[in-house]
Amino acid sequence: MQRLARNEGRPSTGGGAGGVRRSRQRLARTASVLLLLAALTAGGAVAASAATDTPTPTPSPIPSGAPAPAPTVETPPFSTDGAIAVTGTRPAGADVQVTIASVPAAVTLTSSTTWRATATGVPDGQSQVRVSAGGQEAAATASVLRAPGVNSFSVVTTGLVSGTGYPGAIVDARSGSAACRATVGASSTWACLLSPPPPSGTGIPVTATQTTPWSSGTPAVGRGTGSFDTTAPGAAVITAPAAGATVEATGITISGTSDEDGALVRAYLSGYGDAACQAQVAGGRWSCTTGTLPPGPLGITATVTDPLGNISTLAPEVDVTVATPASSPTPGATTPPASPTPEATSSPEGTQAAPAPGSGSGPGGEDGGG
Repeated sequence: MQRLARNEGRPSTGGGAGGVRRSRQRLARTASVLLLLAALTAGGAVAASAATDTPTPTPSPIPSGAPAPAPTVETPPFSTDGAIAVTGTRPAGADVQVTIASVPAAVTLTSSTTWRATATGVPDGQSQVRVSAGGQEAAATASVLRAPGVNSFSVVTTGLVSGTGYPGAIVDARSGSAACRATVGASSTWACLLSPPPPSGTGIPVTATQTTPWSSGTPAVGRGTGSFDTTAPGAAVITAPAAGATVEATGITISGTSDEDGALVRAYLSGYGDAACQAQVAGGRWSCTTGTLPPGPLGITATVTDPLGNISTLAPEVDVTVATPASSPTPGATTPPASPTPEATSSPEGTQAAPAPGSGSGPGGEDGGG
């Protein structure tokens, strides 16, 4: 009875188990509200961050059907030895084929997009360079001009030099202070005469260069030697006729001496441009005969030309007098007999034959008088 009395004395909770359930429901609703607020707050921050960040653009892919970039080629401005090195670009990873003067060149791929090619023995002239890469082509021109050839002669000349070169090129040759210029012919040869004449001697150095409208820079130099004789022979000496002599108009024999056998002596008469006669020196002597001469005073001189064309100075002039030929019979001379009188010939009717010389017929004659 006492236990029952104690229970009855506790305050009531208003329903027992039902009151506990209601407390738990209130706690659950409160937690749900808090979670919703947290979610809303987090969502707003993400949205704000998304609104302020700039997205990174994605590169557009290259269409598979677009053509690869064309290759390029660069050539040196000029070559003087036939060696050519060319460079250029190519599509990434593409193979490259290069020909120079239609001959395949050795190609080196220097990077994924560049290349280099070399060739030797390229001929003189302007040769085409062709490049193929990635299905496309490029072209350029390579210029080559070597030194001209210079002949080395043992044959003695008065300064003539010659050699070979590129057809149409201009060659400038030089030996000391002597120089000359020539154009290379279609046969690839050239020749010119040095001026002023180079000194006489053998093995004289000769140099030459060649240029064209498309060549540039310093040209290569060709070298050779020459043997030159540019010394003129001594003047001739006229020994006949003697100075002051009277000579016949029918012609005179001029003779003299020279110090160079094999040379040609030409004799000249005053007032005449061409040689009156000529002769070759043999044993140090020469002689030649002129044609008919006009009467009056006359000067005689001569020159000596050696086998190479070197010409001496004029010989000292010898003055003579050409006699006047007799033009009429001298007194007391016998008159030559007269020529027979030709007979008259018959004349056509209506005309009169001319009288024979010496006859008395005709106008003023005995039979025609009056």
